Amino acid sequence: MKHKTFRSFIVMAILLPGLLFLVHSCKKSENGASPAEATELANAKAALKEKIRKEGWSVTIPVNQKIGASYVDRNGKEVPKEELMRRSHGSSAGSIISSCDYSNSPTVLLNSYTLYFNCTTGYQVSWNYTVSTNNNIVATSPYNSSQVSKGKFYIYNSSNTLIYSNTAVTPAAVSDIGADPMNGGYELFSVTFSTGWLPLSDFDGAYTTKLGALLVTDCSDIEAFPIALQNYSATAYQYPSTQPCSRIDPIYFNSYSPIRIWGEDPIGTCTGTGYVYPDLQEINFSIDGGAWIGGSTASTYLSYYLPPPSWTPYPNFNSAHLGYVDPYGVMILQLTGLFGPHNIAVRERNIVYYNPASSYTGGVWPVPNPGTNCCAGSWSSTTTYSVTY
Repeated sequence: MKHKTFRSFIVMAILLPGLLFLVHSCKKSENGASPAEATELANAKAALKEKIRKEGWSVTIPVNQKIGASYVDRNGKEVPKEELMRRSHGSSAGSIISSCDYSNSPTVLLNSYTLYFNCTTGYQVSWNYTVSTNNNIVATSPYNSSQVSKGKFYIYNSSNTLIYSNTAVTPAAVSDIGADPMNGGYELFSVTFSTGWLPLSDFDGAYTTKLGALLVTDCSDIEAFPIALQNYSATAYQYPSTQPCSRIDPIYFNSYSPIRIWGEDPIGTCTGTGYVYPDLQEINFSIDGGAWIGGSTASTYLSYYLPPPSWTPYPNFNSAHLGYVDPYGVMILQLTGLFGPHNIAVRERNIVYYNPASSYTGGVWPVPNPGTNCCAGSWSSTTTYSVTY
């Protein structure tokens, strides 16, 4: 693969507010931080750094796009409809056993793809489909071990030259997720593929990836036709690397009392060239299965942990406008006001202002108003923690 220089750490100027915050918090000052609190904060950041070092860091890009699918022969050529009709065994409505009926086309939805970053190992891509078919999808044919479901992954550089390909990415998971309620006799299957680790030097905002797959069934035919999925083009890593509202980025928080929530990169980690963070990440939480809480309704439980007394560009974010963290660990939310054991569910989404802070009075970010002064990404999946206060 072609290698090129990449920046391992976030620009120090961006991190400076967070670093200054730590310096000032080491002594009792106008922000009220005691030495014990400053030590606690430093220890929490050290724990986060170790967690990210071990587990890496990931972003998910929702796609939710229908993907073309067709039965192909051993040479990868689409099988004519007449041949599919001739080879079909006949369907069995309501059965979860493969009917080996090739006369009906499967439907496929590409749900999302995820980019995993690890400063030591590199980066990895995984992608997930939901497949509706009346033939069971399997990782390996029970009748022919050479017939294996495979993902297809390609990287093209900014000159549209293929620099990497792997057409035999084996699935991380194939699972039957139940009957398709929209199509009698069909089953829904979840299929996920994951590449191996790739060098961070090959992650670039100007590159394009293509994601595809070949899925095998458990039909016992001498030549059981696999299902070829049309390639999906992630229109350059520039989408989503420079489009935070197209992504779901991580947040970090401790699972002990009190819960503190940090933005996605509080310690300064590695990403590929051209990667852009959101301006803010909006946080919602739920207590014991209740309604989602955020914004001004969160003031009973949320506060900003040790905020500086005057912090540009975030002075607008106070008890009336809670529920946001910045990516760099300056704004830290603390969840308190609870007693006893609770299940705390948390979700997040990215916020990006249409204009930079310099375009607002005093260089201060306004309160986010999606569609008016900013865009908002999709909500993440829910993470639930059991905590005793």
